[in-house]
This record gives sequence, structure tokens and C-alpha cells, in this order.
Amino acid sequence: MPYTLTSIATVAECDEILAHLTDVNATLENRRQNLAFRTNQVNSNAEEYQQELNALNAELGTEQTLFNTLPDGPRREEARLNILEIDLKLGRLRKSEDTYGGFATVMRALSLTNTQNQTNETNQLIAEVTARRATLV
Repeated sequence: MPYTLTSIATVAECDEILAHLTDVNATLENRRQNLAFRTNQVNSNAEEYQQELNALNAELGTEQTLFNTLPDGPRREEARLNILEIDLKLGRLRKSEDTYGGFATVMRALSLTNTQNQTNETNQLIAEVTARRATLV
């Protein structure tokens, strides 16, 4: 985006703007690095999350089939307790879907892209203010 810098009349104004933009740039770079790290972590954890979810669903299906075929007795009660335990594990795992699910992955990637765009824009403005400063010296 082109900026109108004609209203900047002194080198001191340029220096003040450049100091602020340098701070903004450092903050954006820190945010970009953090988002990149978290995005990479989420992507690898998302695969593990899906594998664990699939395994628990398969285990639940097996236990439910077994439970339905067993007569009343201690083995049937054991199968019922196993089903409850698997349900609890699935519940805990599904709660983490906000962190590791597809939506979270896409939103982190969007944040990373937006931060990179802001960094590029800030760098462009730094270059333009630096060029303006050179005309005032």
C-alpha cells in the first residue's frame, strides 16, 4: 500500500516513525515465529490426534460388539466398564479437538499468513520512510 509521506517534514519525525516501526516489526517477527512453531506442532499433533481417535473408535466398536453378545455375568460387566472407560477417553480427546482439529489448523495458518503480510507491509513502510528521510538530510 503506498503511503503519503509528504507530511513528514523533519529527520526527527522520520527517526521517531522508524523507531516505532522497528518495534512493531520486532513484535510481528516474534509473533510470526511463535505462530510458525505452534502451527508445526499442531500439524504433527493433529495426525496423532486422528490416529488415537480412530483407534479408540475401533476399540469401542469391538467392546460394544462383545458386550452385546455376552450373557449376564462378570465378563459382561467388565466389557461394560471397558466401554465406559473408552467413552471417557474419547470425551477427553474430543475436548482437545479445538486445539488439534482441522479448524484450529486452518485458523493458525491464517494467523501466520496475516502476520507475515503485516510484516511485509511494515518493512515496506520502513523502506519508504527511510527514503523520505534521505531526501530531508
